[in-house]
Amino acid sequence: MLSQVKGYGSDLFKIVGFRTGICRYKEDSWEDIIYELSRIKDGEWLEAGEEELTLIADAESADVFIKKFGLLWNTDKKSLPAPLG
Repeated sequence: MLSQVKGYGSDLFKIVGFRTGICRYKEDSWEDIIYELSRIKDGEWLEAGEEELTLIADAESADVFIKKFGLLWNTDKKSLPAPLG
C-alpha cells in the first residue's frame, strides 16, 4: 500500500509491514497497530499509527501508481503529486 503520513507533507511511503500490540487491564483492553513504512524518495524508515496515515493506493495498484508518476525508490525529485481525494 502507498500512503502519506501526517507531518511529512506530500512525501509518499510504502507500507512494508505492520505489528500489533494487545493491552489488557482489568477494566479495559485495546489493540494497537503500528505500520512500518519506507519513504519512496529515499527509503527512510518510519513507524506510524493508523490515525497518522492517508491511503493513496492499495497494494494492488501501488506499484502502478509509482511507475505512472515516475517515482522510483532512489529518485531525486523534490515534489510529489498532491494527495488524491
